[in-house]
Amino acid sequence: MQCQLEDIFDFVEIAMDEPVQNLQLDTHLYEELGMDSIGAVAMVVEIQRRYGVRLPEELIPTLMSPSMYIDAINTLIENTSKTSEEHELEGNFS
Repeated sequence: MQCQLEDIFDFVEIAMDEPVQNLQLDTHLYEELGMDSIGAVAMVVEIQRRYGVRLPEELIPTLMSPSMYIDAINTLIENTSKTSEEHELEGNFS
């Protein structure tokens, strides 16, 4: 499962608690949409719930646009998948 712009659109609407129009990959979530820190926390919680990945605390303040969130989420998903596959392989050779 990969994160796409449509997913970020859903997360932003949850975070903003209102419909969002015209969300682009480079939209600055804080400056252009007025998202605040509470909205960012709501968005992170929803991302973690949906994808089962944990965004590192030090990374969260650097995520300013949908493209940044998509890249971070997909990297975490890929790393989690690789780690799971490695553990499965280790189990087969034990």
